[in-house]
Amino acid sequence: MKIEKQFDLTYCSNIFAGNTWSKVFKNLKTHIPILKSKLSPNMPFGIGLRLSKQSAKELLDNLDAFKSWLTQTNCYVATINGFVYGNFHNKPVKEKVYEPDWSTRKRLNFNVHLIDIAAELCTINGELGFSTSPLSYKFWSEKKDDEKFFAKVCSHLLLLIKKSLKIFQDTTKIIHIDFEPEADCLLETMEDTVTFFKKIIFGQVAHSLSNDFQMTLSEAVNHIRRHVRICYDICHQSVQFEDHIKNFEILEKVGIRIGKVQISSALRFKAGNAIDLFKDNIYLHQTVVKDSQGVLKKFRDLDQAKGETEDEFRVHFHLPVFVDKYDNFLTTNNDIVNVLNFLKNHQITSCLEIETYTWQVLPQNLQIDLISSIQKEYEWVIEKLCKKL
Repeated sequence: MKIEKQFDLTYCSNIFAGNTWSKVFKNLKTHIPILKSKLSPNMPFGIGLRLSKQSAKELLDNLDAFKSWLTQTNCYVATINGFVYGNFHNKPVKEKVYEPDWSTRKRLNFNVHLIDIAAELCTINGELGFSTSPLSYKFWSEKKDDEKFFAKVCSHLLLLIKKSLKIFQDTTKIIHIDFEPEADCLLETMEDTVTFFKKIIFGQVAHSLSNDFQMTLSEAVNHIRRHVRICYDICHQSVQFEDHIKNFEILEKVGIRIGKVQISSALRFKAGNAIDLFKDNIYLHQTVVKDSQGVLKKFRDLDQAKGETEDEFRVHFHLPVFVDKYDNFLTTNNDIVNVLNFLKNHQITSCLEIETYTWQVLPQNLQIDLISSIQKEYEWVIEKLCKKL
């Protein structure tokens, strides 16, 4: 839904379990009308649509029915989450969340489906992006310097850019791919992301596009900037102890556009606090600890950080964004406030997506009624966005 005219605020539907289109659609039909009646009864309501490979393939055969439902309910798809290829709930996901990586034909085919779906759901003269994985999990192999890996990534990305460019030229619809940096992946920090864009996307891919279409390199880069962006997840960069405002300034300087900002909050606490409360067997909870000298130490999962005595822990665990303290634990929701305040005066993106997919594995006392929790998150973000500086 539209907030303060320039923002499209939505909520990622990966909070609802569902790997098939029938289950995804059932979840939408069950929950979206209730949320719309509470939050946007008289205005169009945007959906953050999470799709797996299976549900995306099935949706392609059911697009007319879905579009008809969107019209009937006065809803629209504001963004698509295409990060996770397979199952995302109820059984261990851990590092499988990054499979298949961006060098594979499976990931390429999934992305093609997502572009086809986005092109159908996007309005004329509008834009619609989908977030995607940060290339690969860095512990699988030494892919960071693997020329064959990046050659395949370049080849697949070039194909997807050409497809998106044709859609733009034929229909004026802008479809963009939004890479989402995350801890322990090839795209982890903003430094990683900037290097990838400068060397690979604005370098190798742009040269190939320039040669294939007989355009200048500058023209190729401009086309790519339209169709390849990043999904900036606040939680992910907070876990890295990064300065969000500096990140935005660096991205603007390099010319990397932000397809959407995911509004999410990480867990943080001081050494000595128990960590067993937030352990679960479903998701990875990458942990970064910072000592008094500012040195960072990184762990693949929360339980591996047990016994550490550094000054502050940051954990990849998406907590409800309105929570600033729980028991003896804190969150990074003040980072969200700082980002939202920055956005009021800097139009770096129009799409904002709340993402708290961990509701089912939250400590019991944080699990208020699901719809009430989602509504409360919406209202907290709206209040922060509309509050005058």
